[in-house]
Order: sequence, then structure tokens, then C-alpha cells
Amino acid sequence: MPHRYVNIPLPPTSKGTVSISVKGGRPVSYRKSEKRTFETMIRDYMRESFPSPVPDGPVELVIRFHVHRPSRLTWKTRPMPPAPCDRRPDLDNYEKMVVDGMEGVVFRDDGQVFRKISEKVYHEGGDVPHIEVMVCWGEPFCMRRVASLMEDP
Repeated sequence: MPHRYVNIPLPPTSKGTVSISVKGGRPVSYRKSEKRTFETMIRDYMRESFPSPVPDGPVELVIRFHVHRPSRLTWKTRPMPPAPCDRRPDLDNYEKMVVDGMEGVVFRDDGQVFRKISEKVYHEGGDVPHIEVMVCWGEPFCMRRVASLMEDP
């Protein structure tokens, strides 16, 4: 099983920050419940596509986040290919959410990830926000396929 491609039909959501409050004189950290729910949905999509025993060894990830296209980049008559997104949330916050959702399903621990290539683009016209993920195990196999995933149709 050298590689696997998954299209997750969910709009990208960032990991965000951890909130800290004091309860009973002790600091308690928590994350909003909708963030945990999104991680669970990512995990469920991954379980459908990946084998039951979690593979060991190095893992390479290629992730493309198709975020909501703003009205300033929407036209009625011109083509709307994917365009680079330079707005918040940050790319690394999107990555954290997806990688944490894959842990325990695609790989045992995120320490197995030796290479991660990702980008954040506005979705093309007629499309909806979603996430594309390619996972490769073993040798650096993804580099040969990155062009096909990152290539604009």
C-alpha cells in the first residue's frame, strides 16, 4: 500500500487556540466542542479509506485545503480556477486539525510524518470548500505524485 488519496467533503476548519480557565483554584485547558467534533468527522472519513491495522514507518502527507471563495474573487462570466489564499486562518492551524484527525487511523503518532506538503487555495468556481489528502507510506513516494494532486484542473 504505497499511497492513498482521500477527498474530504468538509469545509476546512482551523485548530484554533486552547482556552484556559481556573476551576477549583487549578488552571483547566479546553477546546471548543465543535473543534473536537470536526476532528472526529475527519477521523471517520479516514477510517472509511484506510486499512484497519495502522501501518508503521515513515509517512508522507500532501494536503490541499479548498477554502470558501470570497465574493471579491467571484465572477459570472470569467473562469474561476483555484487561487492562492493569503488570508487567515493560518495554514498550519488547518494542518493541525487534519493531522490530529488522522492520528490513530492513518498513523500511530504524528511523529511518523517525515514530510508534509500543503497549500491553501480558494476553491474553483462551481466547486465547494473541501480538503484533499494524499498519504504515502514507506519511501518518499508522494513526491512523484505531488504534481498531479497540486495541479489545477
